[in-house]
Amino acid sequence: MRLPHVLALFAMIAVAVHPARATAQSRKGAPRGAHEKARAGQVDPRALHQALHDTLQTILDRAVVDSAFPGAVAVIGNHAGPLVTVTAGHLDWAKSPRPTASTLWDMASLTKVIGMTSAMMQLVERGKVD
Repeated sequence: MRLPHVLALFAMIAVAVHPARATAQSRKGAPRGAHEKARAGQVDPRALHQALHDTLQTILDRAVVDSAFPGAVAVIGNHAGPLVTVTAGHLDWAKSPRPTASTLWDMASLTKVIGMTSAMMQLVERGKVD
């Protein structure tokens, strides 16, 4: 996945899953976001859910068009469970079915990235790598 897609996705996940950070920012005088307004009863929670869904769908669709991957399923949630599930693209680069929320994916390629990232983060935290 290309960096702009990853950054947009992580930013959206951080706001959706960690509303406390947004609340802390508003105490510092930052503009109030939709998530905070929803918690204060100023925004319809269904509208917030739809906006989160539409934003995630746009990011995934753009990534498919940019050939970042042939297809994907993304789920954003919190301690209470999934908030939004979105699918995009196809199962393979060749003509193939669209993924669904129940599509099983081969996770082998992710173990390298997740393992290396976690190990590097620990090394940076310990001051072994900068």
